[in-house]
Amino acid sequence: MEYRMKAGVLYREQAAEPLAQIRSSLSSRDKQIFAPDGTLLLRTEVRPSGEGRPLPDRREYRMLLPDGRLYAAASPQYAGGADPGAAERPVCGMPRADHAVLTREGRRYTLWMQNEQNYLLQDAQRQTAAQVLHRGLAGGWKIAAQEDLPAEFLCGLFVFCRYLERESEWADG
Repeated sequence: MEYRMKAGVLYREQAAEPLAQIRSSLSSRDKQIFAPDGTLLLRTEVRPSGEGRPLPDRREYRMLLPDGRLYAAASPQYAGGADPGAAERPVCGMPRADHAVLTREGRRYTLWMQNEQNYLLQDAQRQTAAQVLHRGLAGGWKIAAQEDLPAEFLCGLFVFCRYLERESEWADG
């Protein structure tokens, strides 16, 4: 199935009716995802990870249902040798996150940032589950899903792509 994302609104390709909308506040990187009728479907957040001992260089991206239950989560991973927790990390230069391990409903995926305009979601068998591609001069984004994924998950996935893009900026603080 093919979709387009423009100005935070998700549409089926060639359709005029929105499926979902991403909204954010100016003071937070957290996002909210709404149905066309204004019903809150999900919210996303970035939080320190670790069981009771949050580390500043470890984060988890989370999609939460309106009642606060976890819907999906992803942990950013770093390009070969760039893990900020590694002792041999160079003093100069920021670590570069290039993928995140994502879980949703007991299924494991890997979200790859191929570049800032091209993302790939693969399942555990390394089959493409979805792609998020910038539409260039046309503006907005194209989302191609191999399976019927809920609109709120596709919006959350888009937010996770943007989080992953910013991960290197967050690595030092």
